[in-house]
Amino acid sequence: MTLSQPTVSRWLLAAMSCLSPFGVTAMAPLIPLLSINLNASATELQYLISAYVMGIAVTQPIAGLISDHYGRRPVLLAGFALFVGVSALLTLELPLPAMIALRFLQAVGVSVGTVVARGIVRDVLPPEEALKAFALISAAMGFSPIVSPIAAGILATQFGVPSVFIMLTALGLALWFWCLRVIPETRQRGAHPIAWRDTLQAYGVLLRSVRFWGYAGAYGFLQGLFFSLLGIGALLFWEQFRIGVNGFSILWSALAGVYIVGSFSLNRFSYLARPLTQVRIVWFLVAVAVLAPTAIAFWGFSLWTLLIPLSCMMFISGLLTPTVMLGAVNVNPDYSGTAAGLSSAIGMGTGAMFTVLGGRAYEVSPLILVMVISAAGIGVGLSWYLARER
Repeated sequence: MTLSQPTVSRWLLAAMSCLSPFGVTAMAPLIPLLSINLNASATELQYLISAYVMGIAVTQPIAGLISDHYGRRPVLLAGFALFVGVSALLTLELPLPAMIALRFLQAVGVSVGTVVARGIVRDVLPPEEALKAFALISAAMGFSPIVSPIAAGILATQFGVPSVFIMLTALGLALWFWCLRVIPETRQRGAHPIAWRDTLQAYGVLLRSVRFWGYAGAYGFLQGLFFSLLGIGALLFWEQFRIGVNGFSILWSALAGVYIVGSFSLNRFSYLARPLTQVRIVWFLVAVAVLAPTAIAFWGFSLWTLLIPLSCMMFISGLLTPTVMLGAVNVNPDYSGTAAGLSSAIGMGTGAMFTVLGGRAYEVSPLILVMVISAAGIGVGLSWYLARER
């Protein structure tokens, strides 16, 4: 096989990547039902989500390292097999501690999808085609959190909570068979494992690279734009604008849709990927980030002074996320799998930090929350400068 040829379907890579966010957001509509079934509080049930997020954050750097050592294909198939098996176990009536432990293992399995997909893109596609593939992956990962809670909510209310885990089992199994049939081994060093000494060296190489930290930091701050509002958004829209959960879901889906449009625009219009154009886009993001709290200070906190800058930031995030994902795995092509896992974990960790910051900021005032969101935008600009200068 000629490794330089684009032999892997971009749609399959996108599907591999979006199973992870699909699994985490599918739990959101189940919390009220599980609260009744398990006689547990909403606070206790939140561990079903946080355990999943923790499993992904912990596992992704390891999955990337192992894929650089043994190859992409075996790591992918083993991880998805674990996801399928654990999802099947979750269909049983289990106590909450067992469900939390299984959710962690479920995330351990599914975490390989995003990491391996990015590694494969770097292995087999030239730079311009790789950027288009990352744009599609980014759009799919933005679309998944829109569809997942809707599908899970319908299934849970009609057929009960186990039906949601049956859905996850079926999706994982379908992807496993698809990958088994068409995913080749793309690791450029061939079928023999790389020495562990050389593989472990990847961490040192990447963590000493200013360029890697620049791209990984930019990816993390782009996640921060979302996560700043994610935990507190429903409460904010109700207290400030009397918009209920359903209305918030519609608005949140619309913002995610704007992000998807940005990613598809990058895929469709090649001039948006030009370095000078990307620099201008970053500067525009920084300008919006600076002007957003200024506008609220002058005109007050309203639905429009919040949504207009947020929509701009989401669109720009869709334009920039594929570029920074590609930049991170391109820092050192020999360690692209490790870079994919490490940068993804940094992004998730930064996003989790902004979730906490957003909640604490809103306790002070809505303006402070907007300033936290703006700080994430400014952080993207600083990280981008760090990566590009190096």
